[in-house]
Amino acid sequence: MQRYDLNDLKNVMKRLRDPDTGCPWDVRQSIESLQPFILEETYEVISAIIKSDFNNLSEELGDLLFQILFISQIADEMEEFNFEIIVDQLVKKMVSRHPHVFPDGSIISVNTQAHKISQSELKSRWETDKQSQRSSKGFKSVVDDIPLALPALLQSIKLQKRASLIGLDWQDIEKIHHKILEELRELQAEIKADDRDNLISELGDVLFSCVNLARKLDIDPEIALLQSNKKFAERVRYVEKACNEHSKEKIDQKFLDLYWARSKEEQLD
Repeated sequence: MQRYDLNDLKNVMKRLRDPDTGCPWDVRQSIESLQPFILEETYEVISAIIKSDFNNLSEELGDLLFQILFISQIADEMEEFNFEIIVDQLVKKMVSRHPHVFPDGSIISVNTQAHKISQSELKSRWETDKQSQRSSKGFKSVVDDIPLALPALLQSIKLQKRASLIGLDWQDIEKIHHKILEELRELQAEIKADDRDNLISELGDVLFSCVNLARKLDIDPEIALLQSNKKFAERVRYVEKACNEHSKEKIDQKFLDLYWARSKEEQLD
């Protein structure tokens, strides 16, 4: 059975984009129109990872790669850049950011001492290199190049990490805990005041402070929330099953509370 390679995929992409013999839908696309597809495919990759669905993961990674090739093909037609330039820039960036692995800038020579560098030193070198690149691109603030389209949780983490580079950070976890309690009190006051704009602002501050605590505890808040989502969904299914088994036409709160508590016990088991 024939196995295709990256060059075959690039040729498929060129054929699809051919204005005379290609696919009308693919020919109509632009870099801007492909934005939602890039996002959708990324989420599908993440979903497959969460489910440990490796058969589906390989397919979803292929779909994501296709979108990258799609954009690079359009950019090539615009004479802006092509896939080869993307690869060249990426290799150069990875080599420069890993001097402990590529000390002479060569991807051929091997540094047998690379594994001995500490995690803290790695992190420091990485951030120094990234800050240098940000400066070379004309960014004046450490937060200037954080993508505005990032999901809110991820954007919060990046903002807090960047702020810590210039000393704007909580050093004591207990102080973060007190900050969360303070934000909750302010939220409660706005709930009573019933001011919609201030309520949104204070709720945002609570969430931002929780993200800060997660960062300090070295916990990815996105993963933590996904786990809670999964746990909640399992409990909902448990209660729904109980309702169906008891053929209850009208579900009272006492019944719901009982089986919700049982669903939590089942998860602990």
